[in-house]
Amino acid sequence: SIIRVTIVSTFCHILKNKIFYILKMCEVFVLNCPTEKYKSRLKKYDNRYNIFEGTKPDDISDEEIKQYSFYWNANPDYRRAVISCRKTHLKMLDHIIENNLRNVVVLEDDTIIDDFDKLKNLENFHSFCYLGGKLGWKIKSKDGKNDMKDFKNRRHKEITENLKKGINEIGIENCWRISQTCGYFIPDKKEAMRIKILVEDYIPNNFFRKKAIDTEFILLQKEKKIKWMFYPAIAVLHLEDAKKGFT
Repeated sequence: SIIRVTIVSTFCHILKNKIFYILKMCEVFVLNCPTEKYKSRLKKYDNRYNIFEGTKPDDISDEEIKQYSFYWNANPDYRRAVISCRKTHLKMLDHIIENNLRNVVVLEDDTIIDDFDKLKNLENFHSFCYLGGKLGWKIKSKDGKNDMKDFKNRRHKEITENLKKGINEIGIENCWRISQTCGYFIPDKKEAMRIKILVEDYIPNNFFRKKAIDTEFILLQKEKKIKWMFYPAIAVLHLEDAKKGFT
């Protein structure tokens, strides 16, 4: 009887630890700008999310702005917001590298996890993977069209109908890509280092000026250096906050 109780107790302990491991398999970080303006965004997060303090727009100097590429009419506040966002993403990659983190989910602070159980699908995946975002239309289709109306009315449906549930390869050959950096998966420090080096030093960045992080990631998709996305999205926009963003 005592042996039976001990076995059951041991089994329950192992099961409990296994469940805990599954739930903690992915560590979720939320990138937040530490200013009063963005403080209210944190109310929607519980203890499953880790808040990661980003770079403040006010810390961006005029000299630093000159290193970036913007449309000519972009105002200074927008430019600082874009730069602070990019620097925060790179700061997060540094955090993964310095602390040798594994299975990290990175979210912007207008994004939530739709279903934590779905993160188990990434347990043995070893590459950068978009967990959310938007199907992009700016690449010309095979019939030569490059307009948003055609994409929304026809091609968007065609693309999503051919995606499988789970991890898919981004269809650069089929003329679509993912925009937005609202949520993505980094498996380990090695992949974090690869992405950081590509963003900072890769050859396609040949305009000699830095760009917004989502633009940098799109360039890497075109070069097949970023290739994977999860469908349907695990990381989804919290629209109340997203509509108040700087874009």
